[in-house]
Amino acid sequence: MEMERVSNEVLEIFKRVRALCDQVGQKPYAEMLAQAVTFTEEMKRRFVERASRLQNILQLTAPEILMACQPFDIILRDLKRLQDESVILLASPWRRAKYKDLIREKVGADWFDISPAERHQRAHDNGAEIAKEFDDSKSPMLCSQNGLSRT
Repeated sequence: MEMERVSNEVLEIFKRVRALCDQVGQKPYAEMLAQAVTFTEEMKRRFVERASRLQNILQLTAPEILMACQPFDIILRDLKRLQDESVILLASPWRRAKYKDLIREKVGADWFDISPAERHQRAHDNGAEIAKEFDDSKSPMLCSQNGLSRT
């Protein structure tokens, strides 16, 4: 009876993991990640409940149960690390865009038309700085020499 219940739960796990995998690229990443965390926490809770009920039969100690939970803890740690917004995901799909267009999206459509002093100020206002090697305030031709013409 207990083995049948465990078997059904394992099948449920596979179905839920498969459903998550099928949604990759169709659902927002953060939403899928939250579902995976919730699902893993639920599976860990079920595992601990089941192990606690069977503790006497299987002659398990509390430390052994905790040790058996380590795979859940590792998965949860990794999933939560992925929730950190500083992590850059390199999974597709990536939209194709020109570098100039990305710059214009971030700091303004007129970026390549404004003066170097205005660019420095706007970069600063956006929490960035223009590195010396890209500073065209001393040499107006530097920008176009690096393929970043102002037009």
